[in-house]
Amino acid sequence: MKYLVVAEETKTGFSAYSPDLAGKLSKNPSSRLTSQRGIVALLLILILFIGGMSMLFMAGGMGQTQRTEQAATTRALAQAKELVIAFAVTNTHAFLLAGSPPTLKNRSTPGGLPFPDRGRFDGHGDCISDYLTFDPTRHLLGKWPHLSERGCGTIPHPPHPPRWPPAFGTPLRDGSGAVLWYAVARHLVKSSEPGRDSQYSIINTETIAATPNNVWFSVFNEQGDKLTNRAAVVIMAPGPPLAGQNRIGSAPASTHFLEGITIANTTYTHHVIEDPDSGFVMRRSDDEFNDRLIYITIDELMTAVAIRVAGEMKKALDAYHVNQTPPQYPANRTGFKVAINNYIAGNQGNRAWLAANDWVAITTYERTNLNVATLRFADCQILFTLTPGQKIEHAPKSCK
Repeated sequence: MKYLVVAEETKTGFSAYSPDLAGKLSKNPSSRLTSQRGIVALLLILILFIGGMSMLFMAGGMGQTQRTEQAATTRALAQAKELVIAFAVTNTHAFLLAGSPPTLKNRSTPGGLPFPDRGRFDGHGDCISDYLTFDPTRHLLGKWPHLSERGCGTIPHPPHPPRWPPAFGTPLRDGSGAVLWYAVARHLVKSSEPGRDSQYSIINTETIAATPNNVWFSVFNEQGDKLTNRAAVVIMAPGPPLAGQNRIGSAPASTHFLEGITIANTTYTHHVIEDPDSGFVMRRSDDEFNDRLIYITIDELMTAVAIRVAGEMKKALDAYHVNQTPPQYPANRTGFKVAINNYIAGNQGNRAWLAANDWVAITTYERTNLNVATLRFADCQILFTLTPGQKIEHAPKSCK
């Protein structure tokens, strides 16, 4: 007699053999089939569960990767903004005396910025030396320039050996590994007006205030609302390539990095600077548009520059103060100009940009008492208060 060995659930667990159950199953093949189908169903459920969890984990991993890339892009854009402002504030170290008799050339000045890296995409800013060749549609957009400018004409002197100083110094990439892109307003680069070949325009708060708004860039949100029409610099993270973009090669066109978008029948193009320019758009990324950007208004830039200039003037006035008996700040504007000129002469011309950019001419100086004086620049609301040996005070915090 053959027995079918099966497992039967009991109150104490499972028994390995049950003659009654074995008999039932051996006499009823359909019961065996039903049991087998139940087992298969359980296995299918288990397989689907494991597959679903795997897909969930994969999706979670992709989401985490995306968040990590976005965070890296946010950091890169913020760092880029800091570096641009820092460059504008410290762009004072490459003045050139040329000609006979020597004449000042505005090779470096607070507020002046480098050209973008165009054409070769080698990290160098690609300057132009001749105003007649200046083209705002071709010369104001390119990759992030972290090395020195090239093609700006005569090399500045000093330093030794003669060389253009580095641009922003630090190569920056977004979370996808793409180099950032940089657009700069024409009034802030060299050779942008007649008679200023290889030189900056005169940059101070008064000249900037007189510059028409169409020189600056406009930035819009994804609804087409204007966020500003006074952006001096726009820095963009191109993100990973989208469908149709091919970044292989030595210098792919800007359209392989940056996009255009149409909002409410208006087309905005990031990949070209138009004249007048259509503007830039800050919006969420998708499969057709993934540029992310940050911008610097000319008011932000010039506030930082004005603070730098006031700090430089304080050094001159503090030096004057300590050499008087009794110690005192200049009594009037005539004494103020003497203090500034002595400071420029004592720094081997490295502060000549103060005079060359007419900062002295646009400064209102007043002495409150022997140890307190105030400065104010034309078209800047900030009042700077100077006290020897103390940090300069300024209020309000912005020129505008």
